[in-house]
Amino acid sequence: MKTDDEIWLSYDNGDYESLSNKELERLQKLIMLRDLKLKRPEQNIKTPEIAREDHKPNGSVYFGMPPEWKEKLYHEVSIEGDEIKFSEFGEYFDFTSTDSGCDESVQLGNNWYHSGKFASDIIHAAECSGQLSRMCRKGAYNLDAGNGDKVIIRQISARADPTAVSACTCLSCASNTFDKYEITLSQLGDYAVLCSWDEFKAGKPYRSAVIESMVRHWQVYFDAQIYAALAASSPGTTETLNNTLDCNGTLTGSCCTHGADLYQRILDADAALRQNGYSPDVVIMSPSVANYLKYPQNAQSELALPSIQMEGGVITKIGHLKVIEYCGAQACSTATATTFAWVLDSSRSIAQAFGKQPSLEMERDAECNSWKLVMWCYWGTSVLDVNAIAKIVSPNS
Repeated sequence: MKTDDEIWLSYDNGDYESLSNKELERLQKLIMLRDLKLKRPEQNIKTPEIAREDHKPNGSVYFGMPPEWKEKLYHEVSIEGDEIKFSEFGEYFDFTSTDSGCDESVQLGNNWYHSGKFASDIIHAAECSGQLSRMCRKGAYNLDAGNGDKVIIRQISARADPTAVSACTCLSCASNTFDKYEITLSQLGDYAVLCSWDEFKAGKPYRSAVIESMVRHWQVYFDAQIYAALAASSPGTTETLNNTLDCNGTLTGSCCTHGADLYQRILDADAALRQNGYSPDVVIMSPSVANYLKYPQNAQSELALPSIQMEGGVITKIGHLKVIEYCGAQACSTATATTFAWVLDSSRSIAQAFGKQPSLEMERDAECNSWKLVMWCYWGTSVLDVNAIAKIVSPNS
């Protein structure tokens, strides 16, 4: 067995063939010791995040991650004498990209510093979410892997009336027809990068706020796409207001108000759907349009008020119809030929489907001293039976 100096000499001369297997193993250790620049072989080296206990927000997560992820993302190194030992490394990562230009950096002048230190409270952006997704048929369909990217929903027709026949007369066959509705899934993703140096400066709220913001916005996106699908549809029923809205709640005329006009059209839409065999159960409109049902009415319109239920300042029901005051719906305006409210049979009007629920993955990007936060989801939505939808529009002029 050659000495360390002799092994180094062979290394410097590129004479690897003269080294035995044990000497090659020794050379690998010597190179690693040199690269680690260890002055005292007995000292323990750990990655900064492992050494810092203050990066553990609570007992259930490790630096924002479940504890079982720790070994997959960190590599502990310890030196005992001249032996190098590594903790189990569950998975190796190939880091190829940097984080330049991705997330807002926590720097002086970027609204982070307050009296020389970071604020511990972060307020999230104002968004409305979760209102329409829960309304969809069955909440959501789930498509298993290996079954393509479409969910097929079929609707069977009603049977024809029974036929009266005379003695010894055969019946004629009557068949059903099927309508087909498709929901096509899309692969959707969201990606953020957190710099570890920024996290060190900003503290614990920084990462949790970014993750919460990512999670929140999925529901915002789903609702927006559901409403867009409704808006792009051609409903089987249309009810038209007597007048365009004025958006100030002023009593007009001696017989009625804008609130009474809107209320009556909602009742008409509900009746039209039920007349066709549907079971309408939801009204969707913006808070600024719903306000018309909250303003003081004239004497005739007051009779309708008991059927309007409210929680605080929010309408929750009109008779048997659940009301969703959705902030993404068409706001009040004086525009003509504009849809301001929707009445739906939610069991057959629109649906959504998932192939993969939104899921968060985190990866340590060592050479960039940052974390990659990625969320993926397979999701789609589609209008089903347009005859289960009624819209309330302003007049053409």
